[in-house]
Amino acid sequence: MNREEIKELLNLMRRQEGATYCCSDYLQGQKNRPNSDRTIDALCRLKMTQWSYQVIDYIKFRRETVSIAMNYLDRFLSSGCARAKKVMTCRKEYQLASMTCLFIAIKVNEPVMIDMNLLTDLSKGVYTPSDFNRMETDILFGLNWLVNGPTAQSFAIHFLTLIQDHISNTSYDYQRLLELVSYEIELAVGEYKIMTEKPSVVAAASIWNNIEDTCPNETFLRQFHEAALLTMSIQLEDIIEVKERLHKLKVGASMQMRPNSLVLIQHSPRSTSLTPSEGKSQDTPCRQEQKHHSPICVSRRKLQIKH
Repeated sequence: MNREEIKELLNLMRRQEGATYCCSDYLQGQKNRPNSDRTIDALCRLKMTQWSYQVIDYIKFRRETVSIAMNYLDRFLSSGCARAKKVMTCRKEYQLASMTCLFIAIKVNEPVMIDMNLLTDLSKGVYTPSDFNRMETDILFGLNWLVNGPTAQSFAIHFLTLIQDHISNTSYDYQRLLELVSYEIELAVGEYKIMTEKPSVVAAASIWNNIEDTCPNETFLRQFHEAALLTMSIQLEDIIEVKERLHKLKVGASMQMRPNSLVLIQHSPRSTSLTPSEGKSQDTPCRQEQKHHSPICVSRRKLQIKH
């Protein structure tokens, strides 16, 4: 695509994220409810995000798929439908919904499908294929079947492509900058406080952070600011707020960066289904797979209530 086509695409993605694919602060109402071991909170969301990354890394799919899955989950819980309300008050249901969203994201965005029996194995038999089937239907109806929204990673790729000419005039390595930006975006996926921020703002804030961290250049920063403000009509104060949050996340991060996480892994044809036996790597014993890839048990986590 040429520059004008990229700009047009970015503007279209901005319109989508601002209307069709936006999320609300669905945990706001939970703050007024009594503490309970059943209701969900931001830590439940973080734990399921971490588990999703473990599964994606093990299968060697793109980490962007996790951000898509969490967007499905957030928008589903923001929808206010009957099943979403039930998920909000039951951690076992929430865990099922999170796993199902990951399944849908893989089915829609990856070249290889996974078998629902694999999800049952990953849950150690807590959920059956019929449980996942029913939840999948409820989630898709809750989302009005809208499953192709823009991600922060997609904004980052197009935006960096748009300013690539400016990058080539500096000491930046385009691919390295893209990997660093992608990693920071991956860290943001599990942070509930960033969940309501538009993907374009998260992408712009991450790019800004990594430009400053790797090779500060006032001329390039000025060009970046102008491009962000003019091309995508992003308010500077919005970027600054998210930028500071992302910086704190990166400082305290425990998740390691996976090189080339935005690169699509080549697989066999799309119709192929990944079964439980195919999901095990050749050099990893089954016992180890079960240990690392069973879902973090959100439903049994106890609240630590301070007195």
